[in-house]
Amino acid sequence: MRIRSRSIALMAILLAIPFIWPVQTADARFQKRQGWVTAAFDGDCENLIADQIQSARRELLIAIFIMTSQRLENLVATAAQRGVTVRVKYDINQARHASMQRALKRFEEVGIECTPIEMTRTGASMHHKFIVIDGLRVITGSYNFTAMAAGWNYENCILIESQPIAREFQQIFESIESR
Repeated sequence: MRIRSRSIALMAILLAIPFIWPVQTADARFQKRQGWVTAAFDGDCENLIADQIQSARRELLIAIFIMTSQRLENLVATAAQRGVTVRVKYDINQARHASMQRALKRFEEVGIECTPIEMTRTGASMHHKFIVIDGLRVITGSYNFTAMAAGWNYENCILIESQPIAREFQQIFESIESR
C-alpha cells in the first residue's frame, strides 16, 4: 500500500510540473527545457534518451515494454561494457519479437541483468517506460524504445533531474515483479 501511495504522490507531482515550471523553447526543434525538467517529442525522444544513456557513470535501471531500436540497444550494451551496472525489466510477451530477442541476447553477452515480467491477468502488460540514470535523473513518458517510435509515432518523454524523484522511480523499479 505504501508504494501505491508513493506512486499517486509522484504522479501528482509530475502532473503539476507544467503548471509550476512552464516549459520554455530551447535550441532543439522538439526539445524544451525549464529548470530541472526537459521535455522531448517524437524522434527527439530517442536523442534525449541516447544522451542520458551515454552520460551514465554508475547505473542504469531500465523498465521497458519492448526495445527494438538498434541504436538504443547499442548504447545500453556499450554502457555495460564501460562498467555501468545495467538492469533491465521488460514485458515477457515482447520477447517473441526478433528485434527484442536480438537485444536480449546482446545484453546477456555483455552481462546485463534482464528480468522478464509476466503478467498473468489476460490483457495486462508490464507497460512501464522509464530509465533511472545514476540515481539522479529519470526519463519517462509514452516513448517505447522502438524504431517505429523514433521515426513514425507521436511520442513524448521527459527528463527529470531530481534525486528524490529518481529515488521514487528506483523503488518502483525494485518493486516490479511478475504477478
